[in-house]
This record gives sequence, structure tokens and C-alpha cells, in this order.
Amino acid sequence: MKICFVSKNIYPVASGSNVPFAGGAEIQLLILAKKFKEMGHKITFITDDFGQADIDEIDGIKYFKVPFRYMGGNKLYIFSDWLKLYNKLKKIDADVYLLKGPRFSLFIAGLFAMCSRKRVVFISTTDTDSDPDIMRRIDPVYNRFLYCLGLKMVPIVVCQSKHQQTNFHRYFRKRAPVIKNIYSLDDIGNGVKQQTALWVGTNSQTKRPGLFLELAKKTPEINYIMAMVPSQNAESQNRLETEIKKVSNIDYLGFVPEKEMGRLYAETSVLVNVSELEGFPNVFLHSWVYKTPVVSLSINPDGIIGRHKMGLCSGTMGQMIMDIRSLFQNDKLRQEMGNNGHEYVKREHDADKIADQYIRLFEEVR
Repeated sequence: MKICFVSKNIYPVASGSNVPFAGGAEIQLLILAKKFKEMGHKITFITDDFGQADIDEIDGIKYFKVPFRYMGGNKLYIFSDWLKLYNKLKKIDADVYLLKGPRFSLFIAGLFAMCSRKRVVFISTTDTDSDPDIMRRIDPVYNRFLYCLGLKMVPIVVCQSKHQQTNFHRYFRKRAPVIKNIYSLDDIGNGVKQQTALWVGTNSQTKRPGLFLELAKKTPEINYIMAMVPSQNAESQNRLETEIKKVSNIDYLGFVPEKEMGRLYAETSVLVNVSELEGFPNVFLHSWVYKTPVVSLSINPDGIIGRHKMGLCSGTMGQMIMDIRSLFQNDKLRQEMGNNGHEYVKREHDADKIADQYIRLFEEVR
């Protein structure tokens, strides 16, 4: 089977460059692609222009360059870039196309699916994808319009949780099977746990780094590590970094390449999350793989944190402060939750299991 992934930012992850962006979704796609390749399928990617050759090959996977200048750039490029993407999709002539990315890019993929009768699968990355109320708060009208058109044209959507599945059916009448995020436990190292709490994210409104600073100020006895992908807005980034310097119990690392993140997860005692919106946070999986429990302010996909005893979902800032303090005071509970998280990832997010689920889905969609 020929399988083509469309992923704007996959190339820096695949090539090991240090372009500063989060890369959680891209890492998962790369794990999935490599697993498909092991199964004997032919894999290609369509990715943005990062100065690489028009066609590059890494570890037996080909990467085709197409500009995505309209995403985060001048919208005047949208039609010319869409035409190039459409033609590249047609030229690759895959059996299945997978898109895991911004809602705005779904329209052209959906149009291609409708015109070519090809199997195109949209993989949702956030709860916003399935919730029109949230979309209305954060997306401009034209984004929502094009996304909804694209959603109608793609034959199937894959979601990360039952909550998303319910919303896709309720609001869009869309079949959306749940396939959990993939994770590989290969090459997982060990580390000596330090008395630190870790925050990982981007300088963005939904990740709320400013709220994390408030948390650190209210728990001065806790030492925090902060790994953050910077904002492209220099003024916003400089303003936040000025505030970070005022908080003495934060060790600010800035952007940390993905290949170095394992050590941070392995050596920290607790991962904290104060995000407003997520899908299924990849940082949760990273943390649990390294036996590190999660304390989340509000993000708790399908209630798994408490149900599997892998950490705590606090609900309020006051409760979160108490939860963090209680875990640092209870080594046994902290270790038990970390172990539970590790076993959960092994059981529910195994790479072979998830890849098999996708292949079965592809075979169903004709």
C-alpha cells in the first residue's frame, strides 16, 4: 500500500534539525510512518520548504517539498500554494493520504478526495476540531467555512478521544473512530528523579505560560523547569522572558530539541499542565513513559488521569497548588502514579497496535 502523509512541519523532525517548534504531532506521524514502512508499505511525506531539496529521502522515506506560505504568512499565496499541493497529491498517486494538522489545510485535501475518489483521512489533533463553539471563539469566519467544507468532503476522520467522537457526530454528523495517539517505547532511557516539576509547551494563548508563572510564584518551595517553544512574535516573547526572570524558582531552558527532551521527563518528578485547550496532550504520554505523573489544571481526556491513577486533575488553581505539594510530600504515591502511567502507555498506545488499527481502517474505506 502507498501511504502519503501531509505534514507541514515534519521535515525538521525527520532530519534532526533544531527548528524551534513543538513537534508533538509530527513525532507521532513519524513513528506511525516508520511502523508502516516496517510492515512493508511505501511511505511518502509532503512537507513545507525548509531549504531542503525538492525530493529528499531519509531512512527510506521520501519527503516532497511544497510551500505552505499562507499558513502563518501572507494569504495572497493561498491559491498558488493550494494548487501546488493539489498537483503534488495527484502526482504521488498514493492509495491513502493522511492529514494531521491545521483545520485550515483540510479544504484542499477534501477537494482532492472528492475529485480523485482517493482515500483521505483527517486526524484530529485538538478538541477544537470537533467543537464549533470553540472554533467561533478562536478562528476567523473564512477558516471555519473552509474547514467545514473540507470536513464534508473527506471520507473519514480519526479522533483521539470519545469526547471528540461524540462531538464530531453531534455537530458534523461525521463518522470518527477513536484511534489513540501512537507512542514507541524503543530507546527509552532511565534517569534519577529530581525534586523538580516540569512545564513543557509553546508561548501561546492556549498553553498559558503566564498562568504557569503564577503557579510557580504561589509555590516558591517547588523548583520548576520550563521548556518552551518561543513565539514568532518577538515582542510577546521578550515580554514573557522578562517576566520569567522575575521568578526565582524557575529554571528556564527555552527551546529544547525533541531528542533532548527524554532526559527532562526522566529526571523530573511531576509534569504540570495549565493549558486551556488540547486534544490528547503528547506531553502526557512523554511524561508517563518516563514514569512521571501529571498534575493538570483542567485537561483530562475522557477522565483517564484519575481513572488510571496516573496523576491528578485539579480543576482550580487552588486545588492544583495543593495537589502539587501533596505529591512532592508523598514519594510512594508519586512513584505509584508514575508506574501506572508507564503501564498505561504500554497497554493503550503501543506502536504495533495503533498501526494495525490504521491499516484496518484504510481497508474499510473504499
